Amino acid sequence: MTLPHVILILAINIIWGMMYVAGKLGINHFSPLFFTGLRFAILTLCLLPWLKIVPGRMQRLMTFCLVMGVLHYTFIYYAIARAENVGSIAILSKLSVPFSVILAIIFFGEKVGPWRIAGIGTAFMGVLVIGFDPAVLHSLDSVAMVILAAWMFSIAALIVKSLKDVNVFTINAWISAVSALPLLGLSWIFETGQIASLVNAGWFDWAMLAYSAVLVTIFGHGGVYYLLQRYPVSLITPWLLLVPIVGVAGGILFLGDVMTWKLAIGGILTIAGIGIVSIREARKAAPRG
Repeated sequence: MTLPHVILILAINIIWGMMYVAGKLGINHFSPLFFTGLRFAILTLCLLPWLKIVPGRMQRLMTFCLVMGVLHYTFIYYAIARAENVGSIAILSKLSVPFSVILAIIFFGEKVGPWRIAGIGTAFMGVLVIGFDPAVLHSLDSVAMVILAAWMFSIAALIVKSLKDVNVFTINAWISAVSALPLLGLSWIFETGQIASLVNAGWFDWAMLAYSAVLVTIFGHGGVYYLLQRYPVSLITPWLLLVPIVGVAGGILFLGDVMTWKLAIGGILTIAGIGIVSIREARKAAPRG
């Protein structure tokens, strides 16, 4: 990779890793569903030029949007809201990688070699260690939600394989357009104080929304899409293992999270297992790419 592209992938890792911190800070003011709905409303406005009908793909695209936009993001932001330590959420959210392999085995009969089996086992061993961390034990509901979010992401990942020739900005435009109203509607039913949070929102609260919408999605996803057009997936995927590490560091620096030995060891095991699975998956996909 050229130096500018290395700088780009590092910037994407920082932006995606700090997404958990921005989400936590934003949800401190806005309620989770309302924050997520507003995030998608902003994205819809930004991505309107890409909101185009995709002939023959709309039913599959709508299913993907509901699973990814409504279900995944609802669970992930509620997990962030309830977590005492966002670093654990940053790590556990990457369980979507081994979950995707497990779903491929169940539904497509995919053959998995010893390396990926070892990676899945190592990742889940790390989850068990993280689960016994005191800060995580106090918010097991957030652990359950982030695991559900990872499942939803892995299901969406299987669906989106049939949409790989659709422009990434078109996909994100439809996710935003389809998800914004349902999420805002659910917020109106289950949450309170939305009008007050809008009226009293300061520049920092809007900045957290803009960060989550514009930088994370448009710059982050767009940047990865740009790099994947120029380099094999087997080269790009390992770089993205830096995301949970940045998320843990961001939680410690900006939210006062405490790094315990259980979270450290569990995080190392989980990221190592996910790394093994990710690299093997990337190498498997490289010839097709």
